[in-house]
Amino acid sequence: MTTDIHLDALLDHAAQHSPYYREQPWAERVRQGLRVTLEDIPLTPKHRVVGNGTLFFSETVPSSEGRVFDKFTSGSTGEPLHVRKTERHFLINAVENRRLELGWEMERCHRTVKAKLTNVEVKVIDGQAHWTIYSLESADVLDLLRKTSADRLAGFPSMALGVLQTSTNLPFLKLVATVGEVVPAELTQLVSEIPRCRLRDLYGSVETGVIAIQCPRCSGYHLADQHLVLEFLDEHGAPASPGQQARVVVTPLFNFAMPLIRYELGDLVIHEDGAACVAAKVIRRITGREKDLFVLPARSKVTPMLPADAMLALKIKQFKLVQISLTEVELRYIPEHPDFVMSAPTAQQLIDTYLSPRLRALPIAVTELPRSVNGKYRMHENQIRDIAT
Repeated sequence: MTTDIHLDALLDHAAQHSPYYREQPWAERVRQGLRVTLEDIPLTPKHRVVGNGTLFFSETVPSSEGRVFDKFTSGSTGEPLHVRKTERHFLINAVENRRLELGWEMERCHRTVKAKLTNVEVKVIDGQAHWTIYSLESADVLDLLRKTSADRLAGFPSMALGVLQTSTNLPFLKLVATVGEVVPAELTQLVSEIPRCRLRDLYGSVETGVIAIQCPRCSGYHLADQHLVLEFLDEHGAPASPGQQARVVVTPLFNFAMPLIRYELGDLVIHEDGAACVAAKVIRRITGREKDLFVLPARSKVTPMLPADAMLALKIKQFKLVQISLTEVELRYIPEHPDFVMSAPTAQQLIDTYLSPRLRALPIAVTELPRSVNGKYRMHENQIRDIAT
């Protein structure tokens, strides 16, 4: 199977059966039997799909694609998205998952605790080898881990971070498998403190399926490029150079129920050539979402980030940067000891060093950093997006 053959089939289907793409100039060329490339097709920003999802639903889906399923995104942006996917898409996505998980020795893990969010009271679905706990509270998850001696913990990175900040005395734990958020450096450090335990992160979305999975050898994210086409673009829409912060653009090849062509997720990553491993290209780091870049007074943008070791040295358990104006950034933090208060000069030095001296730091001690309604935790947040855009 070659990507070109599957891409041609997807474009042909979308040109005929997608109400959204059918009216674009490239679609007429396809219907005339002319060849088009991805570069001939405009980007599809996520905000255009949200609220207009039915325009992307195919009017006809070939019987070869199997059943069609309705899914909904988690709504981390406040607007859940209705997605349609085919049975064939799910099957091929599962194959990609298995391919990219080779080397993680999943067979070593026999007991799994998976933490999920729910609106009902805390409850646990018991199993002989798999337990699902409907709580993201650290104490609840840690208690279940200890009761079951589970060797794998699965869920959001923020959930795992909270558990391991409470205790890393979990000698039975072999794998922490995360998905759904940017992995904080603090979690990587805490996992390394557990003998023979490893951290494996999966990057994907409901709309696209798996996009990349962390490699156990090089720690980079290997691309799921056998079921989708990935592009890494700079701010001008040109291919981004390795090592440059890039926008992620995805074209899933096997979802004929809802074609998404050059779909821009809004995520930012650093990619590089995979010289250190078997992959031709890897994502070295997922830096966050474009909407949460901080805006400097001159309207340039910067990725919000403070190094984990600097915060750990200050005895900070967890922190979050929130831009509240063009010149002010709140540094919300949970100290290890309740009596610790970060001074304004200390906070300002951190912001000056790692963000910009043009931003005023406002340190704020908090007892918790709330999650969004879907249970996910946004590491950093820009609350002036109307100015940023």
